[in-house]
Amino acid sequence: MVQVGNSGPARLLLSEPARRYEDGPTLDFLVRARGSWGNVETSVETWDGDGLDTFLASLAEDFRGWEGVRTWHSLCYDLVVHASRGP
Repeated sequence: MVQVGNSGPARLLLSEPARRYEDGPTLDFLVRARGSWGNVETSVETWDGDGLDTFLASLAEDFRGWEGVRTWHSLCYDLVVHASRGP
């Protein structure tokens, strides 16, 4: 479950990343958030993923919880993810 702002829970869907230029490090993907409040989508630009895979893997690895808030952001801050341990 994902909390989007103060709007309540939502499903967060990430598309398969695509390279803008064949030899370039820039990876783009589409993010869709769907909740009872509606649907939102935006394009996110990363520099070779900006470590999103590592960030998400660390959350899964520490599924029992952790102290504080973990944060990830894309290259241009198109997407910022804050993860905290649930109750």
